[in-house]
Amino acid sequence: MDNNELFMIASKNKIRFEYKGFITTEDLWDLSLNSLDEIYGKLKKQEAQYSTESLLSSGSKQKERNALDLKLGIIKAVFDSKMEDKNQKENEAKKRAQNQKILEIMNRKKDAALENLTIEQLEKMLEE
Repeated sequence: MDNNELFMIASKNKIRFEYKGFITTEDLWDLSLNSLDEIYGKLKKQEAQYSTESLLSSGSKQKERNALDLKLGIIKAVFDSKMEDKNQKENEAKKRAQNQKILEIMNRKKDAALENLTIEQLEKMLEE
């Protein structure tokens, strides 16, 4: 199931997540990566309850399992998206810092080149 389907089903079924009360799917975007990981860990513990298969398991247990799988998928999708955004921002910050450093070096080299000019050359440059 792709992310669009996950979020469509979540909104249609008004999926809620237990975190300091109950929060909506869209509230997940406001949480930190650590908070999302905390929710994911709790859901994985719940998943263990449904991992034992039985011929006597009822249809309601399957519905609960499906809802849990949906929640796990949503949490993972939000976490992955936020992680990707974080990595992209870090890469952009590194690139900006690198570009700034290059500009500083270029300015120093230009200054050094000017310092190596003779007074006559500098005067001529001023006149132009």
